[in-house]
Amino acid sequence: MNKKYIYILALLSLLYFVFIDEVSNTYIINSSSKIINSSSWISENTIFCLLLILQIIFSPLQAGFSDYFVRKKSLIISISITLASVILLKLSSKHGVSFLLIAVIIKGVFGNTLPIAWAGIADESNGKNIRFLIALSIFALAIGSWGSLLLIPRIAPGIFSYVILGILIAGAVIVTTIFSDPADSPSKSDENYADKLQLKKTSILTLIIQECLGLYRIGRKPLNLLALISFFFSEISFYQILLRIEVFDNYPCFMSSPLAIGIGYTAGTVLLKFLKGKNRHVSATGLSLSSISILIITIFFYIGIQNKNIFTLFFSFYSFGYALFTPSLFAIVSSQEALHNQGKCYGLIDSFESFATLCTFIILFLTRRISCTLSLNISLHLIVISAIIFLIVFIKARAYEK
Repeated sequence: MNKKYIYILALLSLLYFVFIDEVSNTYIINSSSKIINSSSWISENTIFCLLLILQIIFSPLQAGFSDYFVRKKSLIISISITLASVILLKLSSKHGVSFLLIAVIIKGVFGNTLPIAWAGIADESNGKNIRFLIALSIFALAIGSWGSLLLIPRIAPGIFSYVILGILIAGAVIVTTIFSDPADSPSKSDENYADKLQLKKTSILTLIIQECLGLYRIGRKPLNLLALISFFFSEISFYQILLRIEVFDNYPCFMSSPLAIGIGYTAGTVLLKFLKGKNRHVSATGLSLSSISILIITIFFYIGIQNKNIFTLFFSFYSFGYALFTPSLFAIVSSQEALHNQGKCYGLIDSFESFATLCTFIILFLTRRISCTLSLNISLHLIVISAIIFLIVFIKARAYEK
């Protein structure tokens, strides 16, 4: 079979795995609100926080194990567990919230497909145009999340649950029959061949300790740590705009903002395919554009210039810049690690993303009644903090490029 065909097929499969992971997360969180009632001993907020906390802890570990036990096997496990969690979730509507709790726990501990798929994309790309491929995966993630939210009100709950099951079963079939991992049959020339043989004789506890140490070594590198912290603050800033529906819905000038964000991100993703600049330059350009856009939006809103066309334009620029910044920042972190460490690398990234989501949820919970000006100010201050931290990343990355 043609190598290029195999490469494209593998990438499409990995993008689909990203999609189904986000679809399942959205479905589990959304369905929990329908299963839990006032008499339940657990709340919807608890379920959401529990899932995020488990992903923060276990996503790096599960993705890290895929560095040794190959992506295909790890994906089979994570997708199978995700399928099991959705089945348990469906049973919980008849058998109580205990099934729901089990579904959330196994999904958060063993169903972390996203970072493994990201690591697989890094493997397939071999470092070439990784930021464009990661941007595509984030696009697939957005479709999984927002597509689900748009479809849920329009489809009967019973039918939608079968759609989710069908999507996951298709994923399980693809990963077991179609998806090909270059490391499925390691040869003696593989740089990790001896390590993989040794791992077969190692206890689970020792493996976990080794994995934690490996994650610590990657996370403690100044460039990686600062890049992840910069991403953390920018992600919360972005979510403050994206998830503040109750704030922006009261103003006609924000009516087209969701569409503008979608168009801007799509345009940024397409541009990454053809952009040849260094990762740190592309990241800096994207973050600067996003920061300036949200600054202009905040100033205009504050002084009373609330024009729908102006806000639509600058929200497009804001999202366009973010589409350049995030994948390029991921590429900076990814490029510092060998291929056999990409699972740990993207596991840490996913952990920080889940942590940012959790912090966003806490901010939303604590500031339920908030003015639009304050919401914009929070987003602006957070992205400025991100930009200050990224300035150090930019300087340090220059030293690595020499």
